[in-house]
Amino acid sequence: MRTFVRYILTAIAAVGLLAGCAVGGEPVIDPLGTQEDSSKEAENMPVSQEELASVVWSLLAYGQAEDLQSLAPDTEVTLQFDTAAGQINGFSSCNRYFGGASIDPENGSLAFGPIGMTRMSCGSPINEQEAVYIAILQTAERLVIEDERLVVFAADDQVLVFSPGPAVE
Repeated sequence: MRTFVRYILTAIAAVGLLAGCAVGGEPVIDPLGTQEDSSKEAENMPVSQEELASVVWSLLAYGQAEDLQSLAPDTEVTLQFDTAAGQINGFSSCNRYFGGASIDPENGSLAFGPIGMTRMSCGSPINEQEAVYIAILQTAERLVIEDERLVVFAADDQVLVFSPGPAVE
């Protein structure tokens, strides 16, 4: 329970501080300790399947919750949910990816099935960024939507923070 509360506090802090993100893969924020007294209770907060599937989510930051990284310059990482089909897909800096997704809208728990992807090579640092992103995505455990940001929590205090992108048609 204490770990979950730490995750939630990290998400709230990350959402509030991401406006000052750096570029180029450098550390962007230290989200812990900034909003410890937050009165928001995100545990068991329902996640709208429609809200998840209505946009293409664009990655803002990723990595250890205490040391989030911004994307490498001129790269894009996206995540799109097809909740009706139980699928995800997106672009991971260099390659397209796809896989199964199981989401519990009542408590935000999720699990992704095996993730397949195209196999282009784009060189450093793009390949490294992509590998870290996919590794975090494959160990995802929970998500919340807070202040229009999607925060995905994964094993080992790893976090993915997305902003809403274009609407899905």
